[in-house]
Amino acid sequence: MISPSNDREKYILEEFHNHNFLTDDLITFLKKKNIGDNISNEFTDRVYCQAKNRLIHHDMPIVMCDILGFSNKMEYINELDLYHDVICSMSKSSDKLDRFILEKELMYQDIIENKDEFKRLYPNNVTLGRLQFSDTLIIYPKILGSMLQLLSMYDEFKKIYEYLIISGILIATQDFYCNMIKDGHLIRGGISYGKILIQENPPTYIGKTISEVHYIEECQDWSGILLSPEIIKKIKLFQEESFEFDKDVTHLYEKLVSKFKPSIKLNCKDNFKEYYENNNIDYYVLEWRDLIKLDKNLIKKKAKNKDGIIENSVKKKICNTFNFYDDYYQK
Repeated sequence: MISPSNDREKYILEEFHNHNFLTDDLITFLKKKNIGDNISNEFTDRVYCQAKNRLIHHDMPIVMCDILGFSNKMEYINELDLYHDVICSMSKSSDKLDRFILEKELMYQDIIENKDEFKRLYPNNVTLGRLQFSDTLIIYPKILGSMLQLLSMYDEFKKIYEYLIISGILIATQDFYCNMIKDGHLIRGGISYGKILIQENPPTYIGKTISEVHYIEECQDWSGILLSPEIIKKIKLFQEESFEFDKDVTHLYEKLVSKFKPSIKLNCKDNFKEYYENNNIDYYVLEWRDLIKLDKNLIKKKAKNKDGIIENSVKKKICNTFNFYDDYYQK
């Protein structure tokens, strides 16, 4: 139990509990409020530690990616070099998410009903979170405290929240994929949406949505990002409603996703048919082909093992990816 020793510390505790801070939100909050004087380091450290152990249980999009041919890469690539490629790519993608969110926040400020609350609580409340374990990478929106407060207070913010974080994660993931494939790293992944329980310390990620996105990711036999039925339904809903806050929604998704059925592993085909086709859900993948010029020689070079050979399983995935890319420019 943390005990405040003065009014300012009492105020921080009240805000902390009201906003459900995650990780560095407390520090962000202190900076925004220009709070620093009369606050002991011991008190701040204790609140910060408590913040890092907070649980968030909320609907959100989540991405799971796998770096193809990873075990081969580890035979001849320095771990720090690969880490550098991932971190640099992720940093660029995070910046892209921030720019998108900021641009839309400025657009929405003057057209929503509860504009004062929006301006007070909303800005800069979504950042890009990630967890990497070996060749598996999880990307999700790190939702800061005041965002959750807004969602509990006003229904109109829920529509904005869903649209912004789904669109923002698609934009960031598209950018991440492009950055990685330009460096010669093939990425296979899936994106889904649903309720997820997240704790950052210790790292804990639980939910049916995570199991779903893992299944989608591992069943594909190429390099690409497949969208789950839940994400597709959300996108179609935004388009059908012509999302009241943003009339550019259809054009945005035309740049982000394409209808395409990727190559599916044989042991997954029956389940995938039931999962998508029997429920009248088309296959959609993240679009990237018009954003980069694919360096096929670099990809083949980085796919080789230490003996200079591309293994058959990897070769098939490369072939399927190249066919997807070439098909775009042959139309």
